[in-house]
Amino acid sequence: MAETRTEIIQDMFYSFNRDPYTASGLVESFCKKAMHMDPAYMRKAVSMLESTSQYLPKFKDLENAYTTV
Repeated sequence: MAETRTEIIQDMFYSFNRDPYTASGLVESFCKKAMHMDPAYMRKAVSMLESTSQYLPKFKDLENAYTTV
C-alpha cells in the first residue's frame, strides 16, 4: 500500500519528536505546499533529512531535498 503525503509528513514530525496533532497547523501547511510532490520521492527526501538534520526541517529544506533525489 502506498503512503500518502500526509502520512509521510506525520512520520517526519514523529521522527523529530514533534506531535503532528499538536502541530496540526504546521502539518497542514506542509501538506498544502507538498501537493506537487510524488510520494515515493518525497519519502526518499524525508529519509535523507531524517538522517542529516538535527531539528525539524523547514518546508524549503524538504523541497530542496526533494529536488536532489
